[in-house]
Amino acid sequence: MISSTKVPQLELEGSLLERAEDDMRDLVVKVNRMASGLDELLSEQNQKRLMAAVDTFKQTLDRYGTLARDLEPTVKAAPALVQRAQGTVESVTRLADDVDHKLAVLDAIATMTKEVGATTDILHRNTLPRVNTVLDDAAVDARELKRALHQVDEQPQSLIFGLRPPPAGPGERGFTEVMETTK
Repeated sequence: MISSTKVPQLELEGSLLERAEDDMRDLVVKVNRMASGLDELLSEQNQKRLMAAVDTFKQTLDRYGTLARDLEPTVKAAPALVQRAQGTVESVTRLADDVDHKLAVLDAIATMTKEVGATTDILHRNTLPRVNTVLDDAAVDARELKRALHQVDEQPQSLIFGLRPPPAGPGERGFTEVMETTK
């Protein structure tokens, strides 16, 4: 039995061309948005920022390379110094066993002390200040890198759009005062 109050209806759908037109319109909007984003990403200011970061990284690598070159002679001399010290210790041991050569032992100890003193003086005057300078530079670079990574972690969009300006202060346009409630 068919009800007289309810008339069956067919749902109309857009034609294939209408749906294609809607899809094309959406695609054009998305392409325009993507092109705008690429323009911003490839802006001259962002390119300068990227090149500055690359330059800073290169300078840091150059500093570490200089340190390695400066330390190379010291590192190469260390095995010979250890070998000489080991040989001196063996000589002192043999001479100490021989009571007749006590004066020779004292001379050998004095010579070894002079060599160690001279080596210590060279390390103190030449190598340690350079190492300290490089370590200080590395600490500064590490702090700068940590600060930059923290900023990127807090505001990843800053890689593309730059840092957000600080909030407006009293007397500046856009300042809103926060009222504290007392209990």
